[in-house]
Amino acid sequence: MHDRDILKLKASKSKDASDWLRLKQCRNQLNIDIKLAKETYYKDALHENEGDSRQTWRIVNELISRKTAKSNIKEIQNTVGPTLANEIKSGTNG
Repeated sequence: MHDRDILKLKASKSKDASDWLRLKQCRNQLNIDIKLAKETYYKDALHENEGDSRQTWRIVNELISRKTAKSNIKEIQNTVGPTLANEIKSGTNG
C-alpha cells in the first residue's frame, strides 16, 4: 500500500503516462493480493470451525458484513415486582 501511495504522488506530480501505468499495475496487484488474503482467511476460518455452527455463522455474517443487533441491558427497573407484592400482601390481610 505504501508503494501504491508513493506511485500515486509521483504520477500526480509528473502527469507522465508511464507513471500512471505503473500506479495502475501496482494498484491492481494490491487489489488481487487483498482479495486472495481475504479468501485464504475465510477458507481457513471456516475449515478450522467445521462442525461448530455458532462459529460458522459468525464467520459467514462477518464475511457478508452483516451487523448483529446486540442489546445490552444496562439497568432493570424493579417496579412491577414490589408493586405486585404489595398488592398481594394488602389483599390477603384485608
